[in-house]
Amino acid sequence: MDTLAEDLLLLLIQPESGLIANARRIDFGLAGAELVRMAAHGRIDIVQGYIVLRDPSPTGDPLLDISLD
Repeated sequence: MDTLAEDLLLLLIQPESGLIANARRIDFGLAGAELVRMAAHGRIDIVQGYIVLRDPSPTGDPLLDISLD
C-alpha cells in the first residue's frame, strides 16, 4: 500500500519518450494516493463528507508529515 503513488507514477511514464502522460492531471492522482495511504494507516477518516485528521503524530515520511500539519 505504501507504494501506490510510486506505482501510479510508473504507470504514467511513456516508455518511448520517458515523459509522463497526462502531466496536467497527475497531481490529483498523487494527492488521492496519499489520502488512501493515510486512510489505510488510520491517520484520516471521512466524516459527513469531510476529511478528518485522526492521528497527527509523525509518520517518519517527511513529505507525508507535512500534509498532517
